[in-house]
Amino acid sequence: MLVEKNMHTFFGYGVTNAFKAFEDYRAKFDVLEPVNNPHNVILSMFIMFGLIFTIFFLIFFISLLIKGWRYSSRAKERNTKMFYGFLFASTFSIFIQGVTDSAIIMPEYYVMPPFLLSLGLLFLFTRQKNKFTYN
Repeated sequence: MLVEKNMHTFFGYGVTNAFKAFEDYRAKFDVLEPVNNPHNVILSMFIMFGLIFTIFFLIFFISLLIKGWRYSSRAKERNTKMFYGFLFASTFSIFIQGVTDSAIIMPEYYVMPPFLLSLGLLFLFTRQKNKFTYN
């Protein structure tokens, strides 16, 4: 898909046309394996949303993971450490599972809602104003 020099590389094929584009390229390169998606969340995002969105999402995601790891390792209270550790571990583990299977992008696998929930909570509680403290 990187071979084609057009706007689809930068902006993707869209959610509905991505799998048709994947099948077209599979046929173009004589891949006989009957697979209808790339089984990798990064490649699926690249096909659907393009290079620009994928790079921005990965930068955002990695920065959130780094913040979550820092907050978890630097927390003084046990419950605060467990809270940030849980958010970090759940977000990271779902994403790693998505690298080997694109279940995060596929809504029929029911993995997207927990991933988005943990990612949103990690974003909310790693902002400077909204630190989680246990009283």
